[in-house]
Amino acid sequence: MTSYTQLCHQVAGIRAGTVPDWLTQALVNTAAAPREATVLRHPLGFLCIPVKRFEEVGICVHVWTRQVRAARPTTSSVHCHSWDLRSLVLAGEVHNHLVRITPAAGTPPTHRLFEVHSHGDVDELRATPRLVRYGPGTMESHRAGDIYTMPAGTFHRTEIPGGEATTLMMARNRPEHRDRSIGPIHVRDHQVRRRRCDAAECGRVARTVLRLLERRRPAARPV
Repeated sequence: MTSYTQLCHQVAGIRAGTVPDWLTQALVNTAAAPREATVLRHPLGFLCIPVKRFEEVGICVHVWTRQVRAARPTTSSVHCHSWDLRSLVLAGEVHNHLVRITPAAGTPPTHRLFEVHSHGDVDELRATPRLVRYGPGTMESHRAGDIYTMPAGTFHRTEIPGGEATTLMMARNRPEHRDRSIGPIHVRDHQVRRRRCDAAECGRVARTVLRLLERRRPAARPV
C-alpha cells in the first residue's frame, strides 16, 4: 500500500506535470459516469470530489466556482479541522485567514463553539456550553503551484479572491482533535446534509479539473 509520505511526493510531483494515475482515474470515472459519481456541496461553500481514502488519510479535490450552486454554512465560515491539512493549489488563489478564538472569561462573548460530528453525508453540529470571543489574525495567500499545510485545531476561514479556485487536499486524521466551528450564541444543535451535485454538474466539475491537470503535463518534444 502507498504510504502517506509517498502520497505527499506524488502530490508534489503534480507541479512538474507528473499526475498520479489514481487521481486521473478517479476524475475520469466521475466524468464518464456522472450519475453514479459523488460530488458534494460542502457546507463551507465549495464542491468536494472524494478521490482516495485509506486508514487515517483522505484525499479530495476542492472546487470553488460560481458556475455551480454552492451550500452555505449554518454557523459561520470560521472552523478548525480534526486532521492535519496539506493542500496543492491547482488553480486560482486561496486566502486563509488564521483567526483568534479565546474564552469569553468575564468579557462579553461574540460566538458559541460548536463540535461537528460527521456521519456519511450528514454533519451533526452540537452547540457546546463554551462561549468565546472572535478576533482577526493573520492572512496567508497561496497561488497555483503552491503547497500549504495547516495543523489540526487551527481556527481559520478561507476566502477565494475572484470566486474561482481548485485544490487537491490531503487530510491526515488526528484522533485527539475535533472538527469545530463558531456560530451565533443563540443557535442550538442541528444537522446539515451534504447535498450531492446532479449528473451534469458532476461531469462538468470533473472535466474542468482534468483540463487543469492536463495543462500541467509537459508538452511533448518534437522528435
